[in-house]
Amino acid sequence: MWYVVNPTSIALDQHAEVGVWCSMPAALTSRGVLQRRYPKIHVHVRDQVNGPKAIDQDFDALTLSFNPVPGLFGNMLIDRVHVTPPAAKEFVLSLEAGKNVSCFNCRDCGSPHLDLGGFSNSPHRKHLCGNCGRDNTWTTAPSISNPLKPLHDHFSGAWQYLDVNRVLNIDRDHPRAEFALWASTPAVVWTAARPQERGIHVHLVEDGRRIIDDTFGTVIYKGLPLDRNQLLATMIQNTCTI
Repeated sequence: MWYVVNPTSIALDQHAEVGVWCSMPAALTSRGVLQRRYPKIHVHVRDQVNGPKAIDQDFDALTLSFNPVPGLFGNMLIDRVHVTPPAAKEFVLSLEAGKNVSCFNCRDCGSPHLDLGGFSNSPHRKHLCGNCGRDNTWTTAPSISNPLKPLHDHFSGAWQYLDVNRVLNIDRDHPRAEFALWASTPAVVWTAARPQERGIHVHLVEDGRRIIDDTFGTVIYKGLPLDRNQLLATMIQNTCTI
């Protein structure tokens, strides 16, 4: 285990747009070397709608603060949530897979419950609280809980994907460029009033300058269109477990 002391804090109510993702390794690079690494938290912050990014970087952990929302976490007036890579990874992959994720509280201490690892893959009725250590919380139906769920639902009104139709032919248009490719994944939080883009995200550099930082519906490399699902599987495979 390790701990992040005083993680970066971002106030959701004080920025025009905030996007938070689970950062995983690239699925494919021009160098062909796919290095395994731990997940991180990637953040975009804009102070103007669709304006330039004030923040565009990875963090080891993140604190999201907000004005307390009655009922968001049961009877607890929580005004901040700590976003850690394990919780973000499990939540994002659950969204991607269309799993039914909820958030319920421990019946003893009232803390929001978090399922990780195998518990996030298999819905279950009896739940062990990570805060007080009691296993006295039962759900009527088998369930998976993640405290990022209510945060996501409340602050991501336009989180739905928009499948993009842009095409990038690396072979033809950028044969000598350096690049890295990812399958786009759902955001943990997306406060922008426009859909997220679903496809293959590309960073492409020529002559030491990044000329492409965008998402495409079709990316052609070595004469073949790349498969987004295969890229995502590679990203997951190359993400170390914490």
